[in-house]
Amino acid sequence: MMAHMTTEPVGHKWDMEWKAIKMQENVVQNAEVTRPRKHYFDLMRVIAAICVILLHVSAGGLQADVQSSEWAISNFFCSSVRWVVPVFIMISGSLFLSSEKPFERIVRENVKHMALIYLFWSTTYAVMDSVQSLMCGQSFSVLALIKEIVVGHFHLWFFYLVIGMYLLIPFMRMIVGNKALFKYYLCLAFVFHICLPQAISLISLANAGYGETLGSIVDRMNMFMVTGYPFYFMLGYYLDTTNRVSPSLSVALLLVGFGVTCVGTAAISAWKGETLQTIYNSTNINVLLESVGVFCGVKYLGKWLERTGAPLKPLRVLSDLSLGVFVLHPIAMRVCGRFGLNALAFNPVLAIPLTTILCALLSFGVAYVLRLIPPIKRYFL
Repeated sequence: MMAHMTTEPVGHKWDMEWKAIKMQENVVQNAEVTRPRKHYFDLMRVIAAICVILLHVSAGGLQADVQSSEWAISNFFCSSVRWVVPVFIMISGSLFLSSEKPFERIVRENVKHMALIYLFWSTTYAVMDSVQSLMCGQSFSVLALIKEIVVGHFHLWFFYLVIGMYLLIPFMRMIVGNKALFKYYLCLAFVFHICLPQAISLISLANAGYGETLGSIVDRMNMFMVTGYPFYFMLGYYLDTTNRVSPSLSVALLLVGFGVTCVGTAAISAWKGETLQTIYNSTNINVLLESVGVFCGVKYLGKWLERTGAPLKPLRVLSDLSLGVFVLHPIAMRVCGRFGLNALAFNPVLAIPLTTILCALLSFGVAYVLRLIPPIKRYFL
């Protein structure tokens, strides 16, 4: 009974941990902590920015007949870069969860910055689309314009995701600060964010009724706290602060994940007679394997470049342009499309890489020029 009386209440324990985090934030409130730059994240950003373009270019080729060689080649390229969004989130997770930057500053600086970028570029794309519609003789609607700005262009949903991750940082810091709790969270999230959703999707393909039943059972558990991209956000921190994945294992994970994605998508699409992107989802084990393989593999590659004394300044410059490349690349794709260049312009073995390279060069170039304008560099890129 005495042991029971002296046991520290759970609520008190969480209060103490929260106070500890707040005290730590107060210590660095007025002092910038200098940390060495992780150049492998620069390399990761540059590769991911180019692969986002490859993803969207190759996705255009999936409009071809699923039995055609054009579709197969497009699926090959598209399957190889399904890791892009998870890796972007993993980079942010590692940087923010290892940082002592106070949450108030994150909201004031980072959340505000992401919101401004979204508003500016969403408005830009919405106005461009409206002007194009007017030139085609379609009517203009202010409400439609506002709706398009709020919903955003097809790729700008990413900023909503990033803002959501930033707002959850205080909770995620508490989780990663407790080793046992952190491992439990990753295990639970692996089951409910990765394994079960993929199982439900695959079962639904074979029998919609069984898939719906399993899905309803999982939904009744309301495990929303461990589903979604917070898993990847915290996984990035875990993989960056540990060396559980060796370079050779990184390559193996990437190849296995890519193989399952490519072959699996081809198989189920041929089975159903249409393009099915079920296995492309980030909630699949194969995409997780790709993401872990790329994250850890590029991490080791970046560290190797540092040890060899390779010039890293150009890499830093390109890394700083990566966000601009992300927001601008659909415009570059439109420009290439005006000249008839896309995934299916000719043999996709050549058309997809060539279109990707031209769009990347155009996007990096325009991003560089725009960053020469101080207000745009500060607020919108």
